[in-house]
Amino acid sequence: MRGAGPFWQGARRRFAPGVALVGDAAGYTDAVTGEGITLSLVCARALAEVVAERRPLADYERAWLELTRMHRA
Repeated sequence: MRGAGPFWQGARRRFAPGVALVGDAAGYTDAVTGEGITLSLVCARALAEVVAERRPLADYERAWLELTRMHRA
């Protein structure tokens, strides 16, 4: 066998001034299950809401933690 997963990769946080991470960049998810696509879409929506409402990116971090809680558990 040459490879196996999941290959977890994480980030300490998903934002910096003027930058936000979504999808695999925010924390790699096993590509075989399709969960990464779902998490990417719901997190992108949360980020879009934060940006549209001109809220701090820290609000996106809190949303990401909530949206991914069950998956990370």
